[in-house]
Amino acid sequence: MFNIVLFLLNLINLSAFINIAPCSLLPSGLLSQNYPGNDDLTTDSTLDEILERYKSEIIEKRGTAEVVDRLENLVGRFPGIEVDINLYKLLYPFPLDEFQENGIKSLIQGNNVIVSTPTGSGKTLVGELAIYFALMLGLRVAYTTPLKALSNQKFADFKNRYGGDRVALLTGDIAINRGAPITVMTTEVFRNMIYDSDSQNQLSNLFAVIFDEFHYMNDPDRGTVWEESVISCPKHVRILALSGAYIYSFDMLLSLIQHNIHLQPRWETSAI
Repeated sequence: MFNIVLFLLNLINLSAFINIAPCSLLPSGLLSQNYPGNDDLTTDSTLDEILERYKSEIIEKRGTAEVVDRLENLVGRFPGIEVDINLYKLLYPFPLDEFQENGIKSLIQGNNVIVSTPTGSGKTLVGELAIYFALMLGLRVAYTTPLKALSNQKFADFKNRYGGDRVALLTGDIAINRGAPITVMTTEVFRNMIYDSDSQNQLSNLFAVIFDEFHYMNDPDRGTVWEESVISCPKHVRILALSGAYIYSFDMLLSLIQHNIHLQPRWETSAI
């Protein structure tokens, strides 16, 4: 049995950042008006009824850019649906693992999340869910990797999943589609963005930074890049750290993030 550990670090309430209501505060009727072609949904329609109405369409389009268009449209019509975990379950042809559900729930609730799992267990899916959430709300995501080759791979993967017009690539010597809502980059590029004189504009409307291969923080030569990125990351930006290897400096990492956000960590474990 492999233990999957999620370290969840409380931040400011996300609702203050993106103006959404927590699940427990959603009204039973989500529609303020009837929309053309949706006469079967009324002001008393619940989240379950709305999802059931569009379930087959989402399943048919999942894994393509078309489903992102549909999700953006749904959130525009039915504000609050983006916080329902059942919406995310429709996006994949297999059940989400508990740690994947907990990961996206925690990000939505305004937490930083570290996912340390064995390679191939599905940690990247938590990042994909975070991207879906951000796109539905018109927010941006930075996806960082330690290697240019890995950045190129993620750039190609994300173009297929979310649409080429939504994905940018920045690796220092290459800049493609700069300004897109999803920006794939090396970690050094993100660190430099933080220190850039134009950082306020470059990091505006940024929902989260996703650090892939976060165990590179252990690297004696490059690890400081990850440390600086965590310490200096703007407080309104969620941090999602993904690692398929043990992070030897967990205690130091927690200390760094606590210093940045001035709050104590909490964590939970699950196993597969």
